Amino acid sequence: MPRGVAAPLYFFCGDNSPLIDEALRLLSSALFPQGAAELDVRQLDALSCGPGDILEAARTQSFFSKKKLVIVRQAQAFKEAQWDKLKEYFKKPSASCCIVFILDLDEKDKKDKARIEAFRKSGPVFSFQNPRGDRQIMAFVKEQLAGRGKSIAQDALAYCGALLGENAQAIAGEIEKLALYCGERATVTAADVDAVVCGGDRGTIFNLVDAVGEGKPERSLELLAAILGSGVHPLVIIKMLARQFRLIQTARLLLDQGEPAPRIAQKLRLPEFVVRGLLQQARGWPADRIRMVFEEIFLASSLSKSSRAEPGMVLEQLLLRLPELRA
Repeated sequence: MPRGVAAPLYFFCGDNSPLIDEALRLLSSALFPQGAAELDVRQLDALSCGPGDILEAARTQSFFSKKKLVIVRQAQAFKEAQWDKLKEYFKKPSASCCIVFILDLDEKDKKDKARIEAFRKSGPVFSFQNPRGDRQIMAFVKEQLAGRGKSIAQDALAYCGALLGENAQAIAGEIEKLALYCGERATVTAADVDAVVCGGDRGTIFNLVDAVGEGKPERSLELLAAILGSGVHPLVIIKMLARQFRLIQTARLLLDQGEPAPRIAQKLRLPEFVVRGLLQQARGWPADRIRMVFEEIFLASSLSKSSRAEPGMVLEQLLLRLPELRA
């Protein structure tokens, strides 16, 4: 906000709930330096309200402050006809109200990107996407811990990148537990992460790959059911399986080159006790078989994206097929 002046309209796009909530907190603090009264902020949900409710809230004068904040969540649910009813207001919004539309849209998606560009014509658009990949996950972890007055050892940070999924809200929950576990200590160690975070999705993926490598299809299907039951999308599981096998492939290559475990841990940027389990997995997979694993994972990914196949069934078939490749 230039010079602390809020725009009358904002569009917050993305699925990173913790960052969106933090942005709303900062916006509210700027609008209401002395604190917001109960009637200064109106929370609406597009799944249960319509354009009329938003316009009424925007045009209702606040008795306590010069400004009013209206937050509309799940706004991506509005149909085009509903947005049309709001467009006239967008042309001349109330100077005494700030409306924030929160939309679960991804600027990397072509359809979503077109919608986001249309919103830019009406007001500032901010992107709040979940972290993608280890590097962004680690950056988010570091940021979350810094907000709690803690730092994290490099190997512990890499361990978090290997264990945690790509859901910012879930990561924030794990980091909260980690900070509480560490208590007065300022630095988080790999042992802390192992004690608190290893129950995450990627930790279960490690166990899933273990079960596949040991030729235990019943155990692997049991773990798969648990992961799917926690709400993880099948395509995310396939992506995490691919990542785990990339680590196994790298570890196998380094083993074949005669590298010792400490050197492999250093190259993978993972704690040694994590790498020990990874090396055990790598020893059970010949290099040529790992290449075949990636072919099967790619096929499963393609089938899961097709409307002809049920993703959960595709995953089950993949897990039953992988032990055959290891033999």
